Amino acid sequence: MTIFTLINKVHSRGIRLWEEKGQLKLKTPKGALTDDLREQLLANKDDIIAFLHQLSATAKAPPIEPAERSAGDNLPLSFAQERLWFIDQLEPGSAGYNIPGAVSVSGALDSARLEQVLNLIIARHETLRTHFPSRDGKARQVIA
Repeated sequence: MTIFTLINKVHSRGIRLWEEKGQLKLKTPKGALTDDLREQLLANKDDIIAFLHQLSATAKAPPIEPAERSAGDNLPLSFAQERLWFIDQLEPGSAGYNIPGAVSVSGALDSARLEQVLNLIIARHETLRTHFPSRDGKARQVIA
């Protein structure tokens, strides 16, 4: 039995395996860990730890870096943006894709601080500064 097959067998029984500080850890539902399976895990412990360590090292995604852009860049729309733009062309101003929400605030509101925080959020997230002008029947995204 390969390590991969053994890990799949363990996973199918609801047993969770992980490597922590060079040791094999597991969390198991009651009755899921049989004597035979325990022996297989002990016999292959070092290989399982190496496999889990390698898996976690390769599964780490690179950090998200801001894209280099200059003000006024015309960028193509993603497929999702293009779909929503098309729907807006069919039914302009529709609020069908808006998600309403409310916030209840008790006590005194520091409106200057609230405005400062909202401006910081807008400055950080370009999707909140993006508009979609149409040129020759084709939409582009322009980030302010």
